[in-house]
Amino acid sequence: MLPFELAPKPLPRFRKPSKDGRMNRMVIRIPPQVQVQLQDQAITFTGKAGSTSLKLPFLDPTGLVAWRAHPQGSAEAAAGPGTGSLLLLASPSRRCWRGIQTHIDNAVHGVTQGYLVGISVQGVGYRMEPVPASTIAAVLAARRGAAAEDGSSSKASRRIIWEREAEKTNIAYPHKEPAQAVRLKVGYTRACIFQLPDGVLAFFVKPNLMYLYGIDKALVTNTAAAIRAVRKPNAYTGNGIQLVGEVLKLKQRAGSK
Repeated sequence: MLPFELAPKPLPRFRKPSKDGRMNRMVIRIPPQVQVQLQDQAITFTGKAGSTSLKLPFLDPTGLVAWRAHPQGSAEAAAGPGTGSLLLLASPSRRCWRGIQTHIDNAVHGVTQGYLVGISVQGVGYRMEPVPASTIAAVLAARRGAAAEDGSSSKASRRIIWEREAEKTNIAYPHKEPAQAVRLKVGYTRACIFQLPDGVLAFFVKPNLMYLYGIDKALVTNTAAAIRAVRKPNAYTGNGIQLVGEVLKLKQRAGSK
C-alpha cells in the first residue's frame, strides 16, 4: 500500500464561469454632422463649431477598454439604424461606461453648438470691458521690461494683470466683436485685466453682463469660476461677480430685522 502522501488526489472542481469574466460591450452613436477619428491614443471630434480631442488614457485610466471607430459612410455604420459614425467599446467592467459616455456627449455638444456661460457684476461702479489685443501686448511688454530691470522672473504668463493706471475707455454696448481679455472694475483701487485661455471668447452684452463661449465645457466653466474668484459675491449685499442663474443666499447683519 502506498503511503498517504503518495496516494492519488481527487481532481479539482472548477467553478462555472461567472458573468464578471465576460466582455461587456457598448455602442455609442455619433450624430451625422460630427466626424470621428480614432488615432494616436485620442478620439477627435469635428463639427461646425470646431474640433476637439479626448485622450484615451483620460477617458479610461485603467486601460481595460478596447476601442474601435466606424466612420460615417463605412459599411458597419451604414448597417445601423442611424447615418452617423459609431464608437464600439469593450471592457470586462462597466464602471467606466457612464464617465466615458458623459465626456463624449460633452465633446459632441461642444463641436456642434458650443457652451455659453454668463457672468454678471453687481455693485456701484462695477463693470466689465473688452480689452483689445494691442493693449494686452503693450501691458505684457511693459511687465517684461520691468522684470528685466528688477532682475526678477517675469510673471507675464499669469492670467491676471493689475493695471497701474486707469485707462479711459469709450465702449458701445453690445460690443460687436468678441474679446480674448476682460477688464474688470469691481471695487478695487486698480482695474484687473483677465486674459482668457485659447479656445474661450468673451461677448459683451452690457457693462454688467457678458458671456463666455467655447467648445470645451470644462475649460469654459473653469474660466468662469476663475473670473468669479476675482471678486466673489458679498455674503450680505451680493455685490461682486456671479454667474448667470446662480442663486445667492444672503446673510442678515446682526441686529437687523
